[in-house]
Amino acid sequence: MTKRYSLKHQKWPQTDRDLWARLVTKSGLLEDGGAGAHWADETKRVAERDYGYWLQHLLVTCPDALREQPEERVTPERIRSYCRSMQDVSALTRTGRVSRLLAVARGAAPNLDWRWLVAIARRLDGAARREGPARNKESRIRSSGELFSVGVSMMRTAEVNLPNHSRAQAKQYRDGLMIAFLAARPLRIKNFAKLRLGQHVVEMSDGYGLYIPGNETKTGQPIESDVPDDLVPFLKRYLDQYRPAILRRHETEQLWVHSLGRYTPGSLSMKIAGLTEKLFGVKISPHLFRDCAATTIAIEDPEHVMSIAGVLGHSSLKTSERHYNQARSIEAGRRYQTGICSLRDEARPIKRKPHRN
Repeated sequence: MTKRYSLKHQKWPQTDRDLWARLVTKSGLLEDGGAGAHWADETKRVAERDYGYWLQHLLVTCPDALREQPEERVTPERIRSYCRSMQDVSALTRTGRVSRLLAVARGAAPNLDWRWLVAIARRLDGAARREGPARNKESRIRSSGELFSVGVSMMRTAEVNLPNHSRAQAKQYRDGLMIAFLAARPLRIKNFAKLRLGQHVVEMSDGYGLYIPGNETKTGQPIESDVPDDLVPFLKRYLDQYRPAILRRHETEQLWVHSLGRYTPGSLSMKIAGLTEKLFGVKISPHLFRDCAATTIAIEDPEHVMSIAGVLGHSSLKTSERHYNQARSIEAGRRYQTGICSLRDEARPIKRKPHRN
């Protein structure tokens, strides 16, 4: 697999840096804002990174194109070349990068006809939706209650079966707490990994509060919640006993730590996916915890299905409706399978004893 890089912002051509500044500049009293001025900070970060992938591709394949204006470089031939260079990444990733390039191109030249690029982005999106069964989420969905219980069981097992005050005990306790915490509060991995004590997780008289300001969330909406009462004693023990044992001489305010310090979102995502694969036989990524939570609500408490948007921090109810429909499909599949098994049992011939003369 070819290592692919995103060209850093400071290495972009000056025309592209000027374009980006115009794109994300907020409106003033006497002037309009850019097309991306309303984007959340995380959206801007991802769009900037993906635009860097596009520039890096041009730098490698046709460096002279970087002397052109940003909108002039975006041609069907170069887009096809760009898509071919991403054959080793998922269809979802390709779709995201081309869609964000389309957003930048439209911001650079809103009067140009970009329907051809819209059509390509739609075809890529269709391919992403049809991508093989390996990416089918339904087979990896677990109820949030099951995820929570497994996390609690890991913590209790660590305290009973592993040597006291050992690093192995502390690490397993932390791993169990991460799974239970994420099952109860399915945050996006960026926010989950960057939780800081005293800033995002605050001790109160009756437990712990959870607060993430809007400028740190994808939707721009703040997240205000608490740590569930069932999890409070486990979190307190982790903070008092196991977290210091893992850190030893290191110092950080990050909630989730390893022996060398704090986790990054990427490393923590891989950690959780690996843990769940050992526990369940399938990888359940942190993002899939969010699907598990939404599906659990839709199945177990369908009357309050619209609360999914609040639990996941979404700005619209479209996701709530999608997960409700998915949950109905899952339940229908389960009923169908149960019916098939019943019919099979009824149709199975009765074994008779051999007739004796």
